[in-house]
Amino acid sequence: MPLDFGGALLGALVQWTGQGAGLRVRRATVGTSVQAALSKIVTNSVEPAVRRVTVPSEVEAVTAAVAEHLGYRLDADGDALVDPLVVLRAWLAPLIDPAPELGGIGYLDERGVAVEELIDALYEQILTRIRADAVNGGPLAPLWQELAAAGRERWAAVRDHDSGRLLASISRQTTQILDLLGEHGAVAVPVVRPIGQVNPLELGVHLAPDPGGTVTAPLTAYLVREHDHELRSVLDQVTKRDGRPVLAVLTGDSATGKTRALWEATCAILPHWTLVAPADTAELCSRLERGVAPDTVLWLNETQRFLYGADGERVATLLTAFLAQTTRVAVLGTLWERPYWQALTAQGQWPDTYAAARDLLTGPYARRILVPPRLNSGELDGFAALDTNDPRFPAALAAGAADGKVIQHLTGGPELLDAYVRGSLFTPVEHALITAALDARRLGHRAPVPPAVLTAAADGYLAPSQRPGDPADLIDALTALGAGHRADGSRTDVRRAVTAVTALRDRTGADPAYEPHDYLIQHSQREAERVPAALWDALTRHTTDPDERLRLGREAVGRGLFRIATALLEPSAHKGNLPAMRLLATLLREAGHDQEAAAWNNRAYSLEDDNETPACTATIPGQWRQLGRALLQIDLLDCPDREIWARWARAWREWEPGDPLPPHAPPDMQTWPVAQERESWLQNAVRILAQNVAISYATAARAGLYTFIDVRDTLLGIFVSPHLNLNRRADEAHWTSLAESGDCDARRILARLRTLEGLTSEAEEWLRRDPSPAAWRDLARLLERTGRREESDACLRRAADSRDLDATCDLLLRDGRTREAERLLMHAVETGHWPAQDRLIALLGRTGRAGEADRLWKFGIEPGGSTAQPW
Repeated sequence: MPLDFGGALLGALVQWTGQGAGLRVRRATVGTSVQAALSKIVTNSVEPAVRRVTVPSEVEAVTAAVAEHLGYRLDADGDALVDPLVVLRAWLAPLIDPAPELGGIGYLDERGVAVEELIDALYEQILTRIRADAVNGGPLAPLWQELAAAGRERWAAVRDHDSGRLLASISRQTTQILDLLGEHGAVAVPVVRPIGQVNPLELGVHLAPDPGGTVTAPLTAYLVREHDHELRSVLDQVTKRDGRPVLAVLTGDSATGKTRALWEATCAILPHWTLVAPADTAELCSRLERGVAPDTVLWLNETQRFLYGADGERVATLLTAFLAQTTRVAVLGTLWERPYWQALTAQGQWPDTYAAARDLLTGPYARRILVPPRLNSGELDGFAALDTNDPRFPAALAAGAADGKVIQHLTGGPELLDAYVRGSLFTPVEHALITAALDARRLGHRAPVPPAVLTAAADGYLAPSQRPGDPADLIDALTALGAGHRADGSRTDVRRAVTAVTALRDRTGADPAYEPHDYLIQHSQREAERVPAALWDALTRHTTDPDERLRLGREAVGRGLFRIATALLEPSAHKGNLPAMRLLATLLREAGHDQEAAAWNNRAYSLEDDNETPACTATIPGQWRQLGRALLQIDLLDCPDREIWARWARAWREWEPGDPLPPHAPPDMQTWPVAQERESWLQNAVRILAQNVAISYATAARAGLYTFIDVRDTLLGIFVSPHLNLNRRADEAHWTSLAESGDCDARRILARLRTLEGLTSEAEEWLRRDPSPAAWRDLARLLERTGRREESDACLRRAADSRDLDATCDLLLRDGRTREAERLLMHAVETGHWPAQDRLIALLGRTGRAGEADRLWKFGIEPGGSTAQPW
């Protein structure tokens, strides 16, 4: 008898729940409403599943083929189709089986689609949407309840057996059902309840553990502060009849009380509304597509979880459209100021990865509210009077009175940071694992870090005498960190509650991945530390997500690690990631692998959208600022004769669109090391600028720059903004106005303009009015050129005392300590200070090591601070 796919899948799911449950489900799922709901779910699942496993150019064709075959009716034995995955394979068999016209391979293979990955993705999408239907009281609720119950029963049946055979004891479909269940067997559904019935700890509110262990209440009394009043006023407006919806985002440092503020305001202003807290982006998208009822709070704590990743821009677009079409809905979120708010709202990026997120967060429905990191004097008094019987208050006040960071101490964050910095709580192996997790996050690994990465990287943070003899000791240490105690009962947590890493599982019984504590992420101050080769190697071997690999690859480029970047980017490029293709092609071309580079470039061009390259859209004031800051970049070139460059820059300044282009480089450029490579890059860049077209991302990344504005800054410093057609008088009037108002950047820029005109006394005057280290460094260089060496040295020392890299390097070179200057610059390159690479190249050339300078430009460096060999 011919069967349709939906009916066969429903039958297999019913069979899977078990005999007794199957009978209950059969009775509950008879009727056209169930069939219609499941058919709609199947239809809506195809495209997102295909998109996850297919290169972008093939998504449309593969989606159409899969949807067509899932719509067929097949002559199949329904009694034999008891496995949902077998049902999927049966209906997709014509796309899987070898076809003579395709050279003996299947349609999906011919399109580069991994069959098993596609089947798993389809099944996951279908289950997720069944769950969403059930959560909202849809016709598939009885089916999902039985699926969840059956999953828990099967887990319980194997839980007490040999754990080494655990996963082998659970079939693939059981594992995928358990993917959607919580760690303790509860269904992992989003929170959808009246606010009065929600536990705030479910929503991300930090526990406030008692240092002495005498208080059991998870939260303290609450101090209402200025940002609370602002938030409550915003929410009060939403409650009006036909109230305008709002996206209220609280920004600030970690553990400053952002989530608690949202919770308290919601309880105070919207106590009878329904709270919806989606578990992930799929949940959120599904709910937004179906619609959200009025009088609803949409809870998006740690909002970056929804706006980052492959679906982030889709989420932002859906949220923007939703807010424009609804009333009496409050969308609440939190973000760290750095890096999340700054990254998601940054202007002028290319590629503009977060355009939709920026439009959402800065749009007409958004309200950003800052949460200060410190209590002021009045708030400290109010905090002390909140609850005199709660020992957590005096303990937090005593710990945070000096700097006002009292709220942070309630949750134990500073105490955990102190334990990490001092090393008093953790063994060397535990400390190494924590540091590896922090560095992985710092490099761009946003997902929880797999144990394979941490254990493989640990040796890079341990001395030979500290490395364990048994690899199992590393897993034991990770387990102890996540659990808060070791096997002998000794503690690895703070206040018996706050752990340095949290073990997270994407399904019951799965191996955990580890999330470092957010307070450590933000305050561990590891930005100036090198990342050991062991962590780079572990991330290269064990990171599978294309977007994660792209972020790591970009970070590697910014640190001069071109070989590692190539290894990270290549798998992403093979999966159709366009930015990865472009960046990989550029790295390969610079390394001399022209054929491979051309192949990747051609593939990228074939996939590139006509609208991929944006036009230059900055405002005139913004362009003035970029022009001025760019003038400061001329010194980064560190070329032998700055006056030659200045004359050449002035020639470009007088150029008008339509005139013949001036020379692409000064005549004396051949005196500069690796001039040919640099001239080629400059020539390409100047042609693009002359056509008023944005620099491609590949060109930007190869230069160690990550946004179009950064690229333009440097280029304008060389070309003095020919394509903006600004005259000198307008420039100087603009910068003088800003400088007089106290703008430090403007003072330095105006000083540079005066220097180019030969007015050194005026330049000196402007620089002496600027207290920044960069201004003292500029002044030192100006004084040296005018023969005032002692004054110049004093200015350099003042800048160097403020840890200004260029000033410190200048002092070392003046003292003849060239090798120390090289080590300083190499360390700066490896820790992400990209301008140091240009200066290091110039320094190597001046000291007679042009070959090494050439290798550094083409092949970068290796972890640990050595120039890379050709690869």
